[in-house]
Amino acid sequence: MRKKDMVRQEYLEGLGLRVIRFTNEEVMKSLEGVLRRIDEALTTPPPAPPHA
Repeated sequence: MRKKDMVRQEYLEGLGLRVIRFTNEEVMKSLEGVLRRIDEALTTPPPAPPHA
């Protein structure tokens, strides 16, 4: 993962948001699997944001 992506992900997670990533190949070859993982993420509470 590139540094810029890591910084953005840390920022979003610091707001209490969950970041899930998929490669283009995963989306093209296994859309059902991608959608299943999104559904699982939506039904599981996100981790608590770290305390500053």
